[in-house]
Amino acid sequence: MVLKTSRDSEQHQRVSEQLVVLKKDLLRLQNGDFPEAEIGKYLNEVELEAKSSEVSRAAGEYALLTGIRIEPASELCHELEINEIHSFLKHFEMEYWAAISVYQLKLEFNAGHRREALLNDLNMLRITIEKYLEILSDLDRGAVNEEYESKLRSMKTKQHMDVLMKCGDFVIGLHDFIGYLLEDYRNGGNVILNPDASLNYDALHGEKSMEGMNIVAVIEKLYAFLTDFRDYLNLPDMKKNAESGFISGGE
Repeated sequence: MVLKTSRDSEQHQRVSEQLVVLKKDLLRLQNGDFPEAEIGKYLNEVELEAKSSEVSRAAGEYALLTGIRIEPASELCHELEINEIHSFLKHFEMEYWAAISVYQLKLEFNAGHRREALLNDLNMLRITIEKYLEILSDLDRGAVNEEYESKLRSMKTKQHMDVLMKCGDFVIGLHDFIGYLLEDYRNGGNVILNPDASLNYDALHGEKSMEGMNIVAVIEKLYAFLTDFRDYLNLPDMKKNAESGFISGGE
């Protein structure tokens, strides 16, 4: 994926190169040519303990991820990477997605079409996470034989990597798109058709924390959130050294 709006050329190159490596590794895994010794650089399984006093130090480095409660994607999911991705996506969907939906953010035709494509990417990412959780359920039920269990564990590794790749693609793609909208607005363009509008949710969406905010201010806030999310992912070397619980502080 081309990173259209990154202003840091070194970061632009680093993220692009890392995505290429990740996709090559995923292809090797699918072809059965990915040695177990290398799997450790992607997986960091941590047993979760429900202690609200514990914090995720890794995510705590990023101001706009601070305050987001890390919740298990399922009762069987003990992989901190997956649980953090699940929690950050949940926060994004609750706080931001409705704010940039067709009901709130009016865009010219091509940009509106790109927004719909990103919604499809988000749905596919959610499906990928659900498939990962299904594999965990299958493993928990117990395999009929060692061969099948080995196959499930191989599937789990592949699906884990697939979640990381699809999450990276989605976050970077949306970050690029939101950056494009802001750049066009600041240059006097008309891709955003209602830049003076304010968020106004109906009863269906319920009360939102950004109710009444100017739509451009919301987009700027989303861009900052996505910048932290993208840097936090740091594909393919996700730095997850923390324990579960709450991330201290707030936005």
